[in-house]
Amino acid sequence: MIMKLRPTLRYLWLGALAALFAAPVSAQTPIGPSITTPPAPVTVATGANAVFTVVAAGTAPLTYQWFKGETEIPAATAATLTLTAVTSADAASYKVRVTNAVNSVTSAPVALTVTAPAAGAPVITTQPASQSVAAGAALTLNVTATGTGTLSYFWYKEARLVASGPTAALTITAATVADAGAYRVVVSNASGSAVSNSAVVTVTGTPPAPPPTVTPPVASGTAPTITTQPAALAVASGAPATFSVVATGTAPLRYRWYKNGREIRDAEAATYSLPAARLDDAAVYTVRVSNSAGQVTSAPAALTVNGTVTIGTAPASQSVKAGANVTFTVAAPGTGLTYQWKFNGRTIKGATSATLSLPNVGALASGTYAVTLGTSAGAVAASAAALTVTTDARLVNIATRGHVGDDDEVLISGFVTRGTGQKKMLVRAVGPTLGSAFNVSGALANPRITLTRASRGSSVVGTNAGWGGTAELTAAFAQVGAFPLPPASADAALLATLENGGYTASVSAPRGSQGVALLEVYDADTGSPTAEITNISTRALVGAEAANVLIAGFAISGTTSDTVLIRGVGPSLGTLFGLRRALGASRVAVYDSKGNEIASNTVWSKGGRGESDDDDDDDKSDDLDDASDRAGAWKLPRGSTDSALLLTLAPGNYTVHVTGVRNSSGIALVEIFEVR
Repeated sequence: MIMKLRPTLRYLWLGALAALFAAPVSAQTPIGPSITTPPAPVTVATGANAVFTVVAAGTAPLTYQWFKGETEIPAATAATLTLTAVTSADAASYKVRVTNAVNSVTSAPVALTVTAPAAGAPVITTQPASQSVAAGAALTLNVTATGTGTLSYFWYKEARLVASGPTAALTITAATVADAGAYRVVVSNASGSAVSNSAVVTVTGTPPAPPPTVTPPVASGTAPTITTQPAALAVASGAPATFSVVATGTAPLRYRWYKNGREIRDAEAATYSLPAARLDDAAVYTVRVSNSAGQVTSAPAALTVNGTVTIGTAPASQSVKAGANVTFTVAAPGTGLTYQWKFNGRTIKGATSATLSLPNVGALASGTYAVTLGTSAGAVAASAAALTVTTDARLVNIATRGHVGDDDEVLISGFVTRGTGQKKMLVRAVGPTLGSAFNVSGALANPRITLTRASRGSSVVGTNAGWGGTAELTAAFAQVGAFPLPPASADAALLATLENGGYTASVSAPRGSQGVALLEVYDADTGSPTAEITNISTRALVGAEAANVLIAGFAISGTTSDTVLIRGVGPSLGTLFGLRRALGASRVAVYDSKGNEIASNTVWSKGGRGESDDDDDDDKSDDLDDASDRAGAWKLPRGSTDSALLLTLAPGNYTVHVTGVRNSSGIALVEIFEVR
């Protein structure tokens, strides 16, 4: 259930909005450019993208020109140079000249080394081809790639994810003019990633009328119900162990057994037997029962296997609310015993006592916790328990402050809804009222907001410039806890009832104008809606001045904590998507409603939970990759200087700041994902 902000939270939210606005920066004496962070040598595999970045200081505006050897690279005039799908012909030295009104400075040349792809990493053998189709016709973009294991495909239109999964092709059943644009695909597996060339899609003509809607058949019969759950077992090593389940429902019933969440081959009966249990069989077992009307999964049942030592008290499976502190304990007679805990098969470093404590658990803590007891002679007993973490917390709104100007200096926010039924959303672009009510210098005078569906043809849902003071919008502002807007102001607002899916809201300025704007997205449903917001993100220009920090405020509502993945993406916008003005290196920081910093990060694979960088980097990278998979987010490249945090937060209001490392500037993306 999505809960609305209580009055107290609404006042906190208004206070959090005030924290979004920074003081103006005074004028300075013109200073010539200096390179504070020069480009670094780059080594990449054939077919990957190569990115060179420079960070420079000096009086704006700074201009850039990149060189390959001594030859100017056409259109390479941003702080970041991205070379897509490199080959051996790209191997050379590269440098950049930075210029302003005072003088210019040139970096030392650095080398691009192009190597063979990593063993098993994806290699694109057939690139997606550009196409021109008539409106209403089907469109399919294909890519062919090789690589070990399972390949995943992430299709993008410009820098926006439009499809992901194990299917290589991207299919649009009825193309519209809004589907026109440049597409590329990132192919990933456990060994690496490969980025395709761009394929340009052109759509012409007027689409035909849509076909009639076909209602799918409704399932008949009675769905399964488990009447007797599998029971926990404790057996001696080498003895048999049998789990059983009793279920009712329309026949035939089908059974599938799982060990630690992984399907057990050929385990398709109401019972599952191990003829001679071993220590490594100690695990959590479940069974899924299904028929034509539905399916149900059993409660977890743990198996304890005793060797030369008998476990007297096995760890107990638990179901807790997000944010709780959890303790697992095992007890066995004897002295000199050793202990090692594992989570979903992965060793937990430092978890070597009879008790395992887990503070402030979030969604990613759900899973199997196994413990192995040992002596100097080796393992002597093993047991396991399941942890289920539940939450009713929800993301309910986001407010992002950023700079809006010409060309790509558009403030863009994306959000995704899921569930059943429709979702009512309020979207606002606030400009003039920032100046009149919050004393923001340089506020955008005439913002225009456009709301677009990110799938089904990328159709425009609505647009507005000057909200008009309508009674419906005024009531919606009060309902969601948004601050009021003067009826005659040039601020923009839209209230829309949406089908579930992905949407983008963009704030633009009239030609030749620029300024600071606030883009707000609110859940405007009442009661107990069946759809929820699962992620929200905003793209904007990050500048060196305090007024050009990319700031996002978001709210969590509910009675439990919520696990969120928060990312400040800069370099990968250039590496993966070819964005010319991408921020070279980013820093993300999260603050509570009182302005206290909760956590910060500058390199996503280090300190990804807010801990010190001395902790194991691989574990942090794995946690963030897991969170990305669960949230449906594309994975950040290993070694990139994008920033990310994985946090479990109590209900309330929070602020995210994305800045450039060493005061660098460029286009960045702030993302907030709900992790389930």
